[in-house]
Amino acid sequence: MTNGMTSRAGGRFWRGILLGVAIFEALSCLAGCFMLLYDGKGIFMDVLKGTAFDGQYVLAGLLLGVVVGGTQVVALVGQLQRRPWAWLAHTVAGFAMVIWIFGEVGVLGSMAFIHVLYFGTGLLQVGAVMVVLGLFCFNESLQSQDS
Repeated sequence: MTNGMTSRAGGRFWRGILLGVAIFEALSCLAGCFMLLYDGKGIFMDVLKGTAFDGQYVLAGLLLGVVVGGTQVVALVGQLQRRPWAWLAHTVAGFAMVIWIFGEVGVLGSMAFIHVLYFGTGLLQVGAVMVVLGLFCFNESLQSQDS
């Protein structure tokens, strides 16, 4: 693939990273959605107490599952079907995760390791799209500095 894409081996690696991240994030979002919808009164009652989502477990669950998780599923399906819009879908999904985590930390007023993990995977997803599309290439940037 020489049409602005990374090398075949490098592109395959980063496309694999995108698949892995999308699967991980989609499953995580869907698990969080079901936990909020079916067990919100148990696990999340203390965490969401005093926030805008206090008692609004269905709303939080649907936002997490449908919006954030749904964008991951769309990106995953698009990539598996080799759709030209798959890279845009991955970018939207990555930013959706970053925005969700940013908002969640703001609403909760605290941050835990899991927030750092999912913020990082969202950024990794966006960065991997940039590498796959040839917008960020390690070798070319090093070669241009040596010239």
